[in-house]
Amino acid sequence: MNEQPTLTMSFDPNVIDDLGAKLYSTLPPILAELIANGYDACASRVEIDLYDGHSESEKRIIISDNGTGMSFTDVNDQYLVVGRKKRETPGGDALKCNRPPIGKKGLGKLSFFGIARVATIETVR
Repeated sequence: MNEQPTLTMSFDPNVIDDLGAKLYSTLPPILAELIANGYDACASRVEIDLYDGHSESEKRIIISDNGTGMSFTDVNDQYLVVGRKKRETPGGDALKCNRPPIGKKGLGKLSFFGIARVATIETVR
């Protein structure tokens, strides 16, 4: 009996660069993605602090908001999961603040990781 060869789809990890890290080439849409994260966390206030130092090591962007925050498990199992379909989980498309979420595919955060040499997440649940 002749068996047909099996085709297998795979992906190169560089696709993450193409889908997120290289998706935006300027700062405004990257900041918009981070502001949207605050909105999706039910924030009523998002602050952006830009520090343009004399050297690359002195440049930093700090985004802070008064949203719901995340636990370590939330960050690890939800925020850092690229492409997580939160709308397919029970209650995943409803925010505690009764507004529709902006984020869709979990790719916007990659745009920030594409410009940052170091990313620090500080959050309180």
